[in-house]
Amino acid sequence: MDGKTLSGLSLRKSLGVYVQGKDLRLALVSKGLRSIRLLDILTFSEFRLKPTAEIRDEIGRFLHRNNTTQFRCVVVVPREHVITRQLDLPSQAEANLTKVVEYQLGSLVPSESTSVCYDFCVSKLAPQSKSLQVTVFVLMKSWLDQTLSLCESVGLQVDLVLPSSIAGANYVLSVSGPFKGVNTALVTHWREHQCEAVGLSRKTFHHSREIQVSESDAAFEALQTEIEFFRGRANLGDDVALDVWVLGNVEGIVATSAEKRFKVHRMSLPRDFGIEIGNRSSKIAQIEEQFLALAGGIAGLRRKIPIPMNLLPADKRLHKSRWKWVPVYALLGANLLLLLCLAVRGFVQDQTYSTQLGREIARLEPEVKKIRSVEDRIADFHRRTGLLTEFRKTNDRILEALNELSKILPKNTWVYDLNLRNETIEIYGASGAAAALPQILDNSPSFKEAEFVAPILKDGQGNEVYRLRMKLELAGSTALFSSAQPPKANIREQGQTSSK
Repeated sequence: MDGKTLSGLSLRKSLGVYVQGKDLRLALVSKGLRSIRLLDILTFSEFRLKPTAEIRDEIGRFLHRNNTTQFRCVVVVPREHVITRQLDLPSQAEANLTKVVEYQLGSLVPSESTSVCYDFCVSKLAPQSKSLQVTVFVLMKSWLDQTLSLCESVGLQVDLVLPSSIAGANYVLSVSGPFKGVNTALVTHWREHQCEAVGLSRKTFHHSREIQVSESDAAFEALQTEIEFFRGRANLGDDVALDVWVLGNVEGIVATSAEKRFKVHRMSLPRDFGIEIGNRSSKIAQIEEQFLALAGGIAGLRRKIPIPMNLLPADKRLHKSRWKWVPVYALLGANLLLLLCLAVRGFVQDQTYSTQLGREIARLEPEVKKIRSVEDRIADFHRRTGLLTEFRKTNDRILEALNELSKILPKNTWVYDLNLRNETIEIYGASGAAAALPQILDNSPSFKEAEFVAPILKDGQGNEVYRLRMKLELAGSTALFSSAQPPKANIREQGQTSSK
């Protein structure tokens, strides 16, 4: 079957873009009924020295000769431009994970939150683990803006931005063939004396590390060290052989199956990549160099990638269509026309009603003045009564709030200060697991919209110092207070401070 027929059978196409130093690499892939095909690759060496118009024209010819007009564009970020941080959080934080990561961001990177873009993925260290491993990927917004501007200048609209670690992990989890049935593996991508090692555990992202090798002869020793590190982190038994995939031009590492603790797979032939290779992409060395662009392109073929991640800001992910406002404008025009008809029809009626209404107002005005005077005095009495009642209820609400907190907060949680103002409570204290407190408070019928107002800190005793704000929801709280059971811990008042 020729290339033209295969192109006609392709269901989707995607373009992977990888900017590495002075080189701009592109890989165009398509998804057929049963396979993934690498259609073509394109490399611009010293692309920053070339005119933008020349690069745009070359990319246009590249897409044209592959019969491509509609495609998704995925940018892969090199490892050196991404800051990776890992957090170990209690499993209770999963329900409120986005807020927890947002609060922790300030302590993860020494930069303003507005100058970075970030996303995270979650994995459990063990199936029954009570903790979560959260890996946060942070990218400087200045680098991303520069790359997006470059893509737009050459006619590419970016849909997805992936760190190279996530792109490589998604490649292994998305492509069948040599990777079919892979559950736990180590993927290494070598470039000169550097290596990026990505660990996969239970078909999800585990960790990403950079390896520096001074000499090519030490590559195998460095690989063995990284294998033992990953085995320890993934809790692999001694009888389990770890699959290790090696990609790149590196000496001293050969494919082997003799080792009991690991099995090395070299990716050097077209069949090793698990995809079909087009006629224009037959050079093996070029395919190896284009691996990250290829991985980005394959991620763009899937509606839902195995490890969801996107460093592209939310406001830039939606493609605006010039036709989407047409229904709105049509509906607006119809409404304006209807309102104009109603205004003309009711003009005469309004004049008649206005005359009759004026006569009736003149007749009832003396009686209305008397009634308004009485209503003003009644309203004044109600205002005074309400003010006194509100003052009386304030203390009851504080007691009810303290009583409810003493019942729902864990035993390893203390409240140093409580402040009630305008139906909003702010508490300050310490806890053994502060990240789980917002969800505990939201689950109570007495509180809602619990949120941190300051980052979680550590005190001298190892406890997590927190400051939370929530709204009081104590409708029918009198019954709640009267039927309350004895609290879990004593609550004592110290001046303006309450502690649990």
